[in-house]
Parts: sequence; C-alpha cells; structure tokens
Amino acid sequence: MSVPSWTRTRPQSAAAGLPLPGGLLGHEYLARRVTETELAQRSPFLMLAEEVPEAREHMGRFALAMAKQSDGSLVLLATERNLLTLNRASAEEIQDHSCAILQ
Repeated sequence: MSVPSWTRTRPQSAAAGLPLPGGLLGHEYLARRVTETELAQRSPFLMLAEEVPEAREHMGRFALAMAKQSDGSLVLLATERNLLTLNRASAEEIQDHSCAILQ
C-alpha cells in the first residue's frame, strides 16, 4: 500500500507579488488530499502521526484543519508550531468565521 504524501507549502515573499502558491497567512502548512473513504477508515490524527516524521512524538506542536475544494475533493492541512517564525500552530487562523454553517 502506498502512503499518500504530504506536500509542504511555504509562504512566498510579499515582494514577489504572486498569487499565494504556498503557505497560508504567512505560515508553512503541510497539505494532503484525502478521500471520504480514507476518513471513514482512519483518523486524520493517525495520518499525521504515521506519515509525518517526528509528528507522533510531538503531536502537541501540530494543528489540523480540513478544507473542501471547489471540485469537492478534501485537503487535510497541518501546521507545526514554530515560535521563531511566530507560528503558534493555530488552524483557527484559516477558519472562515463568517461562514453560515458556523452561525
């Protein structure tokens, strides 16, 4: 069984003036496509712990979020606390607080 890979997204310099090709709100995230079938069979926390080096030993440093893309596919996002880059590993920073579902 092949393990899906996590893609590392890094923030781009604001000076580059490009659309956000990597990173979210200036923080590095790991991204992994997941299917609904995978989610029914395996916890996203286990995916992170088993697939990202050192995550199992330091789960408290990570935050997870799930996003549905316009094509209906799901993406699992993980960020790791890094105080040197002021990343508190709070996935809430990418939440849409005006979302009608949250109201």
